[in-house]
Formats: sequence, structure tokens, C-alpha cells
Amino acid sequence: MQTSVWLIPSLLLAHYLGILQLYLLTLSSIVIHELSHGLAAILSGVRIRSFSIGPTGAVLTLQPSKYGQVASPWICLAGPVCNILCALICFWRFQWITIMGGTAELNRELWRSGCLIHCELALFNLLPAYPLDGGKVLLAFLEKRTGKDEAFQKIYLFSSILLFSIFFLGIYLVQYQIVNFFLCVLVVRCGIQLWTDRQYLVMRRVIHGQTSNERKVE
Repeated sequence: MQTSVWLIPSLLLAHYLGILQLYLLTLSSIVIHELSHGLAAILSGVRIRSFSIGPTGAVLTLQPSKYGQVASPWICLAGPVCNILCALICFWRFQWITIMGGTAELNRELWRSGCLIHCELALFNLLPAYPLDGGKVLLAFLEKRTGKDEAFQKIYLFSSILLFSIFFLGIYLVQYQIVNFFLCVLVVRCGIQLWTDRQYLVMRRVIHGQTSNERKVE
């Protein structure tokens, strides 16, 4: 496991801005999400290449399987499902504290914020836009019917438009809640991966085309 050198300065900045608890809640929910993917991958026999924690969350990289697929739909869905379970636990604690009325109001709001953050993260990742978890499941579904290259081409334009829209929505919502800044960062990371995977696909098609032409000449 690797830790970014920017993590501690980010914690100090969050403390200075008075949002340390909210920052830690958001960061931990993302880490739990990625760890859930990792656990599902291990149980499915897929090796973990790397796991790193930074100021904007965690990044999990899996080794490609023998079939050439990085992750199965079950591995993709493990993260959102875990976030939903955590949201239910936070909601139960929030309700219990509200009914009992014993602990401080800050503790009550902490569980409420945890419930909302886990719900938002789960819903965001279930969107059918690649490379979000919902998009990966949709891509795996389309691959069985049209093939890998054609399936990716179909989902690429839709994913680009959806991610572009969510990014500007997140920028607008930052003024109401700083947690939406994480949404913008996650969308940027998803956009970079989407573009990178598309470039890889284009290069593979070019190389495959050159190889086919060489065989024709021979």
C-alpha cells in the first residue's frame, strides 16, 4: 500500500478550514469502496497490482485476468454494495442517537453525514458511464453481444457526455457542500481513464490493421 506525500498537507488544510471531520468521512468512504473491490478481487482469484491512498481518495489497480478482462461485474458491484451497507449502518446509528437523545448533536450529525456520503458515492459509481462501476458492468454486458471494440465505441460517447455534465454539476454544488469537490476530482480521474483506454483501443486497432496488411503482402 502506498500513501501520497500530499495526504498530510491536505489533512492540515482541512483542519485549517474547519472541515476535517467531513474530509475524513469522505476519504474513508472512498477507501472502504476501493477495499471492497480489492476483497472481491481476491475472492475471485484476481491479483491486486497496487493500492494507493491520496488526498482525493484511493486508487486500486488489478492485474488483468487470463481472459483479458480487468474486473468481472461482481468485482465492480462490490464497492457500491459496501457503500450501501455502510450507509444503512450510519442511518441506523443516526436514528438510534436521535431516539435515545443522549449524545452530543455533533456526533448525531456525524452519522448523518456518513450516511449521505456513502449514498452519494454508491449512486455515483452505479451510473452507466465508463469507467464507473455501473459503466463497467454495462460494458461487460455489451461485450457479450457485439464484441469488445464495438461495445466500447458505443459506450464512449455516452460516457463522455455524462461525465462532462456531472463535472460541471459538481462545480456548481461545491458552493453548498465542499464534499462535491471530491465528485469533481473523481470525474476528472474517470475522464482521463476513459480517454486513455480509448487511445489504447485505437492503437491496438492500428497495430492489428498493420499486421493484417503484412500478412496479405506475404
